[in-house]
Amino acid sequence: MKKAFSFLVLVFLCGTFSARLSAELSMPHIFADHMVLQRNEAINLWGSASPKEKVTVELNGQKTSVRADASGKWNATLRPMEAGGPYTLIVKGKKERLAFDDVLLGEVWICSGQSNMEFRLHAAMNAEKEIADAENYSFLRSFNVKQEMSHRPLSDLQGEWRVCDSGSAGDFSAVGYFFARELYRKLGVPVGFINTSWGGTDIESWMSMDAIDKFPKYKRLQDRMRSSQFEEYVRRSDENRAKFVESMKAEPGISEKWYLPSYSKDDWKEVSVPGLWAE
Repeated sequence: MKKAFSFLVLVFLCGTFSARLSAELSMPHIFADHMVLQRNEAINLWGSASPKEKVTVELNGQKTSVRADASGKWNATLRPMEAGGPYTLIVKGKKERLAFDDVLLGEVWICSGQSNMEFRLHAAMNAEKEIADAENYSFLRSFNVKQEMSHRPLSDLQGEWRVCDSGSAGDFSAVGYFFARELYRKLGVPVGFINTSWGGTDIESWMSMDAIDKFPKYKRLQDRMRSSQFEEYVRRSDENRAKFVESMKAEPGISEKWYLPSYSKDDWKEVSVPGLWAE
């Protein structure tokens, strides 16, 4: 009985160890159906697999194989290709296979910024006419990056490639759409634009720590972010943010119905304008 129990434990441990070594063949969300890849430039593809697993990629007659490193990360490069498509990108591992359909080769641009880049086509001038006209530009593709905060660099992002038509274009960045449409009219090649914008964000929010290190005024903040207590600071900040959001649900004056003519403002204090809200 003891030997049988030991054997079962050994099988369980081996199975657990094997599960840790194996990994699902995967790629970041930016690689998906309807994507646009940059023409006339080396095409870089990357993802995850089991450690040391052989990964083969195929696109438009080109084929290359690479081997994942000890952590399961792999990176493959295809030779530059002319504009064209649609093609199917095939990625194969030892047992798994990924297939991405309707892949185009053309121009790829990142559209980033604040609210001017973020606002959608449905809010633009003559939006109804422009959205209806978008049906004629199926070679335009948009990838809207989901807004997500992180205190560390991320290896993936959320979003999806969408083909331009009257049903999807209204949610495209208006500036991104008009820019892509103008490029398409002048160049006659597919255009993909990655909309990664967030209204009201400072440029520092988009910079790496190494880049910010070049500005002495941020040294104190950088030292805090690199300290062992930073995670605790982040936790407290998240708690305070949650309390602030909760407090905003009970805005002072709402329960007193300050908006009614019968409401008395006799005890209100005067403030200097312009001035700080906190005063």
